[in-house]
Amino acid sequence: MSLSIADIGITQEELQSRVVESIVTSVCDDVEEHGASRFFRELKLEVQKQVTARVSIALDASLGAAINDVLTGVYQPVNEWGEPKGKPTCLREMVQAKAARFITETVDKDLKPSNYDAMPRIDRMVKDHVEKAVGFEIKRELEKAVDAEKARLQLKVAQVIIDRILKN
Repeated sequence: MSLSIADIGITQEELQSRVVESIVTSVCDDVEEHGASRFFRELKLEVQKQVTARVSIALDASLGAAINDVLTGVYQPVNEWGEPKGKPTCLREMVQAKAARFITETVDKDLKPSNYDAMPRIDRMVKDHVEKAVGFEIKRELEKAVDAEKARLQLKVAQVIIDRILKN
């Protein structure tokens, strides 16, 4: 197993900062005021970019390999006494199986496991989503229609009142 920067208590940002400061300071020893030097600032930014890019590539490669090892590594399920139980599997297969069980589990309208008025969780979630989306659209269209009808009726009532006033 390789040693990582986290194992020695340094974050990636701290390491980058230390490397940049060290390089820039060694290159610019003859500059009296580092903060006032345009060359110093530009060099520091360029070194920071280069270090960040290289550290990111190295971390991505090592983390990707480590994550893949964890996901594909063989795991032997055991019971509470540590005795092997079931067939050896990997974390990826365990997560896939759990997800498949989760979405196909029969649930009630509150998404709680049930056999009464139940359907698979995925079907229930899709049904609820569609009902909400369609219900929202219908409600919005009804509100528009009601507002239009109110305006039409107000005009009609106003016209009737004007006609009655003018007749008298």
